[in-house]
Amino acid sequence: MRKLNIYIPGKPISWARPGQCRSVRYDTQRRIKNQLGSIILHYKGNQLPLEGKIELNATFYFQKPKSREIKDFDYCCNLSDLDNLLKFYLDLCQDNICFGNDRQICRIVAEKQYRQEGPGTLLVFSEIGDLDE
Repeated sequence: MRKLNIYIPGKPISWARPGQCRSVRYDTQRRIKNQLGSIILHYKGNQLPLEGKIELNATFYFQKPKSREIKDFDYCCNLSDLDNLLKFYLDLCQDNICFGNDRQICRIVAEKQYRQEGPGTLLVFSEIGDLDE
């Protein structure tokens, strides 16, 4: 079973609703998706897109506020919605970049954390066998 690890430096980005001008919808995040796409392609290298059932372990790291003292591990619960963070990065990684379609994702483990080393996003995609095994 194959695995793909991706680390994207910088503040995690939440999904934003599409814009609309008259009757035409457009992706308001197209530019940032193109920029981050090059980072993902770097990590992916020559690896083919993952196939079958996929598990995602996602960790979104946020900069520690100056007014807050954190321990080695501290959850972050007052910034971006976790579901919108996941939606943005799943949209970014699909269409045969990391996998064919986000419908292949069968299991997600996701968390938001503060950390002193600065913000970033760690995505670990893994092909998984039958879930009944």
